[in-house]
Parts: sequence; C-alpha cells; structure tokens
Amino acid sequence: MFAADHQVLPLHPLYDAAAAQAPADMREYLSMLKQDGLQDLVFSLGYDDLRYVVLNADKEKADFILCSIPQNLRRTILTLFPAERIVAFLLEYSSVSECVLSISDCPLPLRNQIVSLLKKESKGIEILAVLPTVKESAGGLMSTELVRIQGQWTVGRCADEIRSQTERVKELYSLFVVNEQGILLGRVPLRRFLATMPKVVVGDLLSEQIVSVMAHDSPQEVAEVLEEYNFEALPVVNAKGQLLGRIRRRDVAAYLTEKEQQPEEKEKMADESILGMTKERLPWLLIGMCGGLLGAETMGLFENELSIVPALAFFVPLVMATGGNVGIQSSTLVIQALADKNTSGESPFKRVVKSGALAVVNGWFISLLVFAANVALFQNDFDMSMTVSMALFCVVLVASLIGTLLPILMKRLNINPALAAGPFITTANDLIGITVYFTVARMMYML
Repeated sequence: MFAADHQVLPLHPLYDAAAAQAPADMREYLSMLKQDGLQDLVFSLGYDDLRYVVLNADKEKADFILCSIPQNLRRTILTLFPAERIVAFLLEYSSVSECVLSISDCPLPLRNQIVSLLKKESKGIEILAVLPTVKESAGGLMSTELVRIQGQWTVGRCADEIRSQTERVKELYSLFVVNEQGILLGRVPLRRFLATMPKVVVGDLLSEQIVSVMAHDSPQEVAEVLEEYNFEALPVVNAKGQLLGRIRRRDVAAYLTEKEQQPEEKEKMADESILGMTKERLPWLLIGMCGGLLGAETMGLFENELSIVPALAFFVPLVMATGGNVGIQSSTLVIQALADKNTSGESPFKRVVKSGALAVVNGWFISLLVFAANVALFQNDFDMSMTVSMALFCVVLVASLIGTLLPILMKRLNINPALAAGPFITTANDLIGITVYFTVARMMYML
C-alpha cells in the first residue's frame, strides 16, 4: 500500500499550523515529511488536530494518514469528506466489509450520494450487494409479498404457482420472472398472462424492457420511475440484479407525504414550550373567567324573583351543570368528527338537524326524570317542579345547538376548536341557562 522509510522531524511546527488554522503552512510542513514522519503524526496528534490535518492535506498524504489510523477513527473522519472523495478512498484502499461499515456510519444524505456513485463501479456493485438497506430506501419500503416465476415455466404451471400463493400474496399487479439464480428477467402484465394459452412458455411473454429499482434507491428516485412508467408496483433488485421484493406506489406516496409533514410537526413541537402553550391557552381561559363574572351579574338581574321564591336558587347549579355537560358533550363529538379524516363528512346542516333531534329526546327524558324526582322524592310543589323541568328542557336544546354550531364556526375561522370551544360553550350556556331558567320561573309564577 505505502512503503515506509525512516525520518525524524520536529512536530511542533505542525501543531502551530493546526492551532493557527493555517492550512498552507501545514501543507508546506507535510511536504517535508516522509512516511515514517507521517506515521508519527498518527500517535502524536489529538483527534481535533488529526482531523484538521487530514481534511486539509493533499490527497496522497491524507490517504496515507487515513490508512494508518484505527478503523473506527478512520470511519469517523471519512464522514466529513465529500461523497466523491469517500468513494475514491474506499475503492482504492478498503475491503468490501470495511466499505460497508464506513458507508453505514455516514448520514443518510451523504450515504445516498455514495450509493449513487458506487452503482457506476464494479467494486461498488460488490459493496452494494452486501450493504444493508435503510428504512428511507426502496429496500426499506418494499414488500416481499410477490409471485416470482421461472422463465422456462409454462403459463399453466405459473397459474398453479399463483393459486398456491394466494394466501400470502394479497395483491397481484404483474408476474415477475427470474432465472435459476434469482436474477430478474422482466415482468409479465397480468392481463397478458390471463389471455395466454396454458402451454405457452412464460419467457415468451416478457416485456421488452426490464424496469426495476435497486434496493438502495431513495423513495424520490422510486417515485420518478413509477411516474415515468405509470406502474402500480415495481420490482426491487439488489446490485447483482436479483429480485428481492416489490414496492407499491401507495407505499412511496405515504412515505413522501409523511416526510413533507415532518417539518410542520417539528415546528409544532418547538411551539410546545410552557410559554408557547400559555400564550395559546390563557386567552380562552380568561374568556371563561369573564363569563363567570357575567353569570354572577346575570343572577343579580333576577334578584326580585329570588326574593319572592327563594327556592329557585336551589336549582341554579342543576340547570348550569346540565347545560354545560350537554354543550361540552356535543362539541366534543363535533370536534372529533372534524379531526377524523376517515369520516364520511356530514354537512353542517345535517349535523345540526341530528343534534337537534337528539337534544329533543334527551331533553324530554331529563325533564321528565327531574319532574318525577321533585314531586315524588323531594315533595316540591307542582309549579316549582314544572318550572325546573321546562327550564331544563329548553337549556338542553340551546346547549346542544351551541355545542354543535360553535366548533364548526371556529373551524371555518381557522380557530382551534379544541382550545376555544370549551370556554365559549361554558360561558354561553351559563348565561343562557340562567336567563332561560328565571324567565320560565317568571312566566310560571307571574312575577
């Protein structure tokens, strides 16, 4: 690889050049060093200085130093070079197994560049044949559920093979034809296969062009091939052309869609600090607090009714709690439907009609139950029982309507209904519930 001859030179000028970040001075000093002096560098410099020397030295000196240092340190420094430089070094000085380890240590974008360059080299094909695939590649996204058939088989024998694999292969787009070594020969469209007589040799049905992707191809590259040929699935082969599996259009589309959404999700996660969440939630909580103050003021407007019939005050918590529960329940169901992309998507009008019908049923049931409890258990007079029951029925109807409409309206205004609907609904139902309750009482008692 490299021959060594003895030489002893002081190393402090190199230390000074590295410390001063002076690559020209460093290269001038390295030019005076022979191989034995370069070997001394390996054991005399720390990692940071050694990395600086290798990155700034000329190719011959840098290659010698890289070959002289331990493999784990070499792989770490190699990841700092451009892809072309890494490939040139690996092909010249490294074994296939060492190449695999070095490439596996590289970040994904750099790894993809290296793989693209290795496809053009004969030794690169050997490396790619044993290089493990990553999730972000055709090999990582592919499925092994496919029907592979031999080129010398007849259509009748292939049909028998397909029947025997129906449990394992759920979707069948094309038949992939291989030779005895498993190398892909081509594909046979399913329609052509089904229209052929059983005794025809399947190798005669092959498409003229072999269209496939390699296991190390990126999802973007796979998407381009799928788009160009308008296939639903593509065969995935290794560097030697052997069939490994198939990759479907929808799997690639799902991966690319998820990839596009990741920056938005990271941005949302970055916003989930204590300060960020406080800014998002506190305004709506303050609205709810203001609603509570308005509720107290609203109670004051009916002071005359309370002074005449003090028992009315006993049922205020019941009315407010029932309205709040109905409103929150309705809004939660609507928010869940708005967030679920898999729902069939009812129109707002249908949601309101359905919610109204449900509120009538629930309102009648609750009001009748409370009326019976007031009369039978608590022995309240008829007027008081009727007042509370009628008020509850009206409150359930109004609360259900508000709980249904408010999230839809907020969604249209690009306001997060999960944060804003609760305080608004609670405040509105408290104010409306108290008003309805005392209005019904005034009508019943003619106050």
